[in-house]
Amino acid sequence: MRSDARRGVALIVVLFLSAALTVLMYSFLREMQVEYALSTALAEEKQAEQLAWSAIEKGIATISADRATYAGPQSAWWHDPEQWYEVELADPDGKGIGVYSMIRGGEGETFYGIADEAARINLNTAPREILMRLPRVTDEIADAILDWRDADDQVTGSGAEGAYYLSLQPGYACKNGPFDTVEELLLVKGVTPEVLYGEDVNGNGVLDPAEDDADKNLPNDNADGILDPGLIAVMTVWSYDRNAQADGTPRVNINTASVEELRDALGDVLSPRQISDIPLRRPAVAAVVRAPGFRSGADLMNIPGVSPPGIDPPQYRQVADRVTVADAETIPGLVNVNTAPRRVLEAVSGWVSEDVAAVLDYRTQSDLDLSNVGWLTQVLSIEKAQAAAPWLTVRAQQFRMDALGRAGPKSTLEASSTVLETDFVSPPRVMKRFLAVFDKAAAPPRLVYWKDVSGQGMPYRVTEDFDRN
Repeated sequence: MRSDARRGVALIVVLFLSAALTVLMYSFLREMQVEYALSTALAEEKQAEQLAWSAIEKGIATISADRATYAGPQSAWWHDPEQWYEVELADPDGKGIGVYSMIRGGEGETFYGIADEAARINLNTAPREILMRLPRVTDEIADAILDWRDADDQVTGSGAEGAYYLSLQPGYACKNGPFDTVEELLLVKGVTPEVLYGEDVNGNGVLDPAEDDADKNLPNDNADGILDPGLIAVMTVWSYDRNAQADGTPRVNINTASVEELRDALGDVLSPRQISDIPLRRPAVAAVVRAPGFRSGADLMNIPGVSPPGIDPPQYRQVADRVTVADAETIPGLVNVNTAPRRVLEAVSGWVSEDVAAVLDYRTQSDLDLSNVGWLTQVLSIEKAQAAAPWLTVRAQQFRMDALGRAGPKSTLEASSTVLETDFVSPPRVMKRFLAVFDKAAAPPRLVYWKDVSGQGMPYRVTEDFDRN
């Protein structure tokens, strides 16, 4: 009986140990599954990062290879879904599949390509009248922006200087210097997240369902089916253009050049009388337009009340890129009239909506010459072209790349610029999204800004079976 008892105890011990080992084995296997999932997720995250960098590198190569003398809707980098939407890459053995895209937002639509930074208004150079034409900008905000970036401590209108900012909790100093990023606007008096980001609270550049449902969900919006992206979508701090002709040769300064210098630069287009009249017109033009001299080459054309008469529009179109009104090597803040969206053109020019519509329509015609700002005289009156010309260019020197990389196969959806509220129901398993600004005019050309914006989410719909197995 004692022997049977011992055997029974031994059996119980064996069963207990077997159960314990089984539990330990399953715990170990579970832990290994977690470790495998984590390592797989980390590998896919790194893969997505490299895919996003692949898009940026391709963007830099495309921009560097572009030898066009002006930028516009016909530029190779502007919009091409075949080159920039869901480009599929894989390891040589067919594994590690993933895709990258380059997204260019545009007034409620999604395009695939690289954005021109000169299609935005420069926060560091825009005067008050341009700032006031921007959406959500009040007198207080416009004055506060001017006070933030100027070097003095004199309060402009309803703006603010150091005393105001130091009185806040917590307090901080007024910068009294140029903005380094557009996001810095959040430090400026009167600028709230609603002003900066509008309805696009997640920053993905498209109208999500919660951003188009009135007051049902944050943010509060007007439910009009149109995205209000706020100031961040139309402003920059990086835009500038070279003050030289398209081929790199110097321009002639019509505010200071002698008749001999003007003859050398413009004598093949203008008559001797027209050239000798230019120095005579300087004080008369300055008095009428209330500027130190010619505001731009467009002022060479006729201005009411100014004598002697100026040149005609066809002549201006021939010399527009040859002339300047300043000696600086670069001119900051010029807006590319060939690429700027409606809201930017309205703000920088003061044109009415019909004028802007005519400009937008004209520049999309592929057989037209958009190589200098003189083409505006084909669409607008001389007076309207002259009013906006000091702020305009046709060239792109800085480029914004919104690059997205993700693990997994290519989406079955076709690239579309139309955004629907159902377009955001299928997020990919792993995604990385980077924002970079490339300065082609720098010596050497380089990235001047980079930021991980993966938290902003997907800007377009992805439909695939993302089963990790």
